[in-house]
Amino acid sequence: MPSRESELRADSALESPNHDQLGYGDFAENLANTIHSRIPSNEFIIGIYGQWGSGKSTILNFVEHELNQKENPPLVTRFNPWWFSGQSDLIEKFFSQLSAGLDTGGEYDEIRDNLSKLADGLSRVPLSTITGIPSGKFLAWFSDTIQSETPDLEGLKDEIADALRDLDQQIVVFIDDIDRLTESEIRQMFRLVKAVADFPNITYVLAFDQEVVIEALDREQGVGNGREYLNKIIQLPQRVPIPAEDSLNHFFTERLESIVQDDDVIFDESTWQTVYMRGIQPLIQTPRDVIRLANAVDTSYQALGRDANFIDIVGLEALQIFHTPAYEKIRSNPVRYTADIYSSGNAEDEDYSELWEHLNEDEQDSEPLHVLLRYLFPRVKTGGLKLGLTFSRTNATYRKRRRVCHPDVFPYYFRQTIPKGELSIGEIEATLELTDDADEFGDRLHELTTRETDSDRSLAHTFLSQFSNYMDTVRVEEEVVKSFHVVGDELIETDPARNTFDDGNRGHLLRLTFELLDGRPKERNFELLRHSIQQGDSPYFATYLLGILLQEHGEYGSDAIKTESRKLDRDQLEVLKQDVVSLIEERTSKNILLETPNLSLVLTRWVEWTGSETPTQWAEELIEDKEGLFTLIRIFVKEGRHGTVGAPKQTVKYLDPTDIDPFIDIAEVEHRLESLDRQELGEDEHALVTLFEKGQELIEEGKDPGSLEVWLFGERS
Repeated sequence: MPSRESELRADSALESPNHDQLGYGDFAENLANTIHSRIPSNEFIIGIYGQWGSGKSTILNFVEHELNQKENPPLVTRFNPWWFSGQSDLIEKFFSQLSAGLDTGGEYDEIRDNLSKLADGLSRVPLSTITGIPSGKFLAWFSDTIQSETPDLEGLKDEIADALRDLDQQIVVFIDDIDRLTESEIRQMFRLVKAVADFPNITYVLAFDQEVVIEALDREQGVGNGREYLNKIIQLPQRVPIPAEDSLNHFFTERLESIVQDDDVIFDESTWQTVYMRGIQPLIQTPRDVIRLANAVDTSYQALGRDANFIDIVGLEALQIFHTPAYEKIRSNPVRYTADIYSSGNAEDEDYSELWEHLNEDEQDSEPLHVLLRYLFPRVKTGGLKLGLTFSRTNATYRKRRRVCHPDVFPYYFRQTIPKGELSIGEIEATLELTDDADEFGDRLHELTTRETDSDRSLAHTFLSQFSNYMDTVRVEEEVVKSFHVVGDELIETDPARNTFDDGNRGHLLRLTFELLDGRPKERNFELLRHSIQQGDSPYFATYLLGILLQEHGEYGSDAIKTESRKLDRDQLEVLKQDVVSLIEERTSKNILLETPNLSLVLTRWVEWTGSETPTQWAEELIEDKEGLFTLIRIFVKEGRHGTVGAPKQTVKYLDPTDIDPFIDIAEVEHRLESLDRQELGEDEHALVTLFEKGQELIEEGKDPGSLEVWLFGERS
């Protein structure tokens, strides 16, 4: 997790040009100078055009700041109609705000009083009547429609105008967020400034998205062309200036810098330059875009920190904000976009157009979306668009680098938490720090076997499955091999093999050991393994490993590999056999041999590799009573999985009596079992007797009882 929390930035306008980061200060100063010294004394309307989030409110704040610095500054009042959107008294609210903005005392009191009367009188007139008549007919309408008990609105209006003219005080009215109103309210606001509140010495500064307003005016009866109508109202149109060169870029990247601070994030600079410049920067058009994206990145980073790739965080949040339909499709169908990039030979031909079908037909610049998709999810093909770039597609490193395209990592980003059963980067690094001490590293692996997960695998299995990705950070490779021989049997027992394709921790330990031995001189390997076996406490893992090393020499049904490719020479393996035998016999002397996992293999190799009678003596002592006899038989029971297509697989137990023969004569076992009172046997003991007898029958029939197919189908005689 990140070491410190940064503060999210509110999407609010800046107050002072001293905080300007986008180059709006000069524009605001020039506009303030124009308002103060060049505006005629009759009503004047200025329009500041800009899309949502472009900084219109900030510019209004800057202009007000500059006006307040002037000698004989104007009176500045504000009206934000959006605050009153949906209310029927929008015009009354305007006059109340205008009145409140005037000074008290003298002539101001009379103007304020008349404004209040005008607002009260207008509130009695049906709103639809005021807003539905074109401005040129407004004054005539006053005389014809106001009832006798209604104040003389036209007279009030003239009195207010005369007073403001005599006052000779410039008043500036800022009206912001017009484009957030409903279409009828937008039309109402323009009737207001053009026909109702057209007073001398008042300058209106309206801030809005021009296209939104034009669209609303286009639908106004009697207006005709909304653009032309707007041009007649706005006497000085001004557009929000393009931000100073590279200012939005600096604004955004500085925010990212404040998010990560001094944290060591997963970050590749060359990849970032490509992804940012071609996939993210073109999407950031306004200050609001920067704030929204930066806040989204900040929130995800605080949740995930170094357990996610920082470029992936930024890219994915950009996808969420600017291309939500594509984001939702990916979020709801991860398999389609995150599967192994090498798993399908037809991936090149797969159609992913659903990810950009939300683009408008006339939207030509789709490159940012395609660049983000190409980087975040390399499996996705970008149609006929030629991007002229490629990103690393080394699937083996995706998990290590916490890429969202890896199916195991994908949930991190969309749940914004580490799934139960996964290890954080911090935990992995803390574990790797212990690889210079076999005991401490072994203790850590033991601790990971006790950690709960959502599956039936331990966190030790999770760590070992990822360990290869971190081999370059192992401190002392020899200590890792030694630790495997200290806790190997415990690891194997905690996460045993499930089937041919899932070998559990045994497969991970074997693979990792071979990686660590690969490329080393045979003598060094021999010394390392000998010391590891002698100092370890994992007879099964040692036995299993030694058997695989012997397969390199052509034993146990395998073809021999080239001499130079073998990890050890044959004479070295013979020495290690005796070390394994000594380890087994040491556990025998401590009466703990039965605690060894997969004991059947250990016992078989013990008999094979020793020249003594110790294994048979141990077995004879074990079977002195009925319980020991069944214990020995149970050791050699095998399990297989069988099932038909569409049906769940069933576990099948079977027994080859010849496996027991090296320890005790099969005839003796048969005699002992026949002498037992079957009525005194438990269910498990009955099952063992049945398995033994069935195995004997198969032998008599000339069939192989060590074959699961024979037990299932009676084949392979």
